[in-house]
Amino acid sequence: MTSPRISAVASLPNETFSSGSQNRTIRPRLDQLVVYTAILKHLLDQKLHYDNEGNVEIQRLERFRSEGIDQCRLRAQEQVCKKVQSMLPRIVYKMRNDVERLERFLHTEKVQLKELNGHLYEQSCQLLNLCKENLELTT
Repeated sequence: MTSPRISAVASLPNETFSSGSQNRTIRPRLDQLVVYTAILKHLLDQKLHYDNEGNVEIQRLERFRSEGIDQCRLRAQEQVCKKVQSMLPRIVYKMRNDVERLERFLHTEKVQLKELNGHLYEQSCQLLNLCKENLELTT
């Protein structure tokens, strides 16, 4: 079963985060919003993936222990669990920084961004809130 956070991220259409090349010189703020939003969406996807992967690998390790698998395979599975868990702190660190950066950007450029593309602005705010919720659950 998919969690609400995963389905919310999946429902954010990728095409709204791309802008036409003909408008690049006219709307640099919009391009900046597209980039910040795409980076944050990617980091959220990574974090959700590694959270899920970590849970799967821990369950596999517990299953191996209950089945009495040999020590060599247990050690290998423990290494896999450690590797997956080691990915999360770096992703969380980057995500926190990018959440702050997007939040500052949205706050300072609010009026201009709403005029240029209100829909993209609202999508970015929605993504920002999803990321904040996810980071609160991490801490």
